[in-house]
Amino acid sequence: RTAHTPRGPPAGGPPGRPPPGGGGGEVIEDRVNGRLVPPDDPRALADALADLLVMPGAGRQRLATAARQTIAEAFDPLVTIQKLEACFGLTHFLY
Repeated sequence: RTAHTPRGPPAGGPPGRPPPGGGGGEVIEDRVNGRLVPPDDPRALADALADLLVMPGAGRQRLATAARQTIAEAFDPLVTIQKLEACFGLTHFLY
């Protein structure tokens, strides 16, 4: 796991929690495509889970769908390669 990889299964649905280095918040928007809670705050995690338990099924489904879409876009291999190529001034070198 890297500092930019959210913990938990965001592609499978909420909740998500950023790792101690603070990554994940770059990808996860609280209540939009997952849930963010501060590290080492079990009360905040419990509250986020409780919110999800009482959330109507359609709301949970919306959150899960948005999470899957966000992860697919943020970690698409082709897009990542293109970003690396642009960063290093390469053209179609890595694929």
